[in-house]
Amino acid sequence: MNILSSLRQFLYPPEFRINPVKSFDINTILKVVANLPDKGISEVISEESLKFLSDLSVSLWRLEKKMIKPGTDQPLEKYSRAYTSLTSIWNALIQAGVTVREHTGLVFDPGLPLSVIGYQVVLEISEPKIIETIKPTVYLQGNPIQYGEVIVGIPPDLEQNS
Repeated sequence: MNILSSLRQFLYPPEFRINPVKSFDINTILKVVANLPDKGISEVISEESLKFLSDLSVSLWRLEKKMIKPGTDQPLEKYSRAYTSLTSIWNALIQAGVTVREHTGLVFDPGLPLSVIGYQVVLEISEPKIIETIKPTVYLQGNPIQYGEVIVGIPPDLEQNS
């Protein structure tokens, strides 16, 4: 927020004032992440920074899903220039040790560290399968900083046994 915006907030009662947005310097976060020692991530990086990193990764993942042609990894024609910039941001995150894992299409194992949002009967499958990833799992230096959220498809015979 600039100074004028900050001062303008004093025109309103305290309960209606908007708190200033805390800014994060992505370059500083990436440098810290790249130089992490072997001790735990939570000892080196604040929870606030980890939350920012996971939110950034999920937002980029969602943006990428909207920009690519269905069933391919190629961008839609109208997004090809913006997709190049998105790719360079992904590369910076990958170099810093951030990995994003989508689970769609994998066989569901109840032991996976995932949050199941719901189950849906799917006629074409014979075993439980992840049919949609709502949020991917985000890893930093191989350690999960956010667990994925998924919808699991189950065959009709499993629903009847429940």
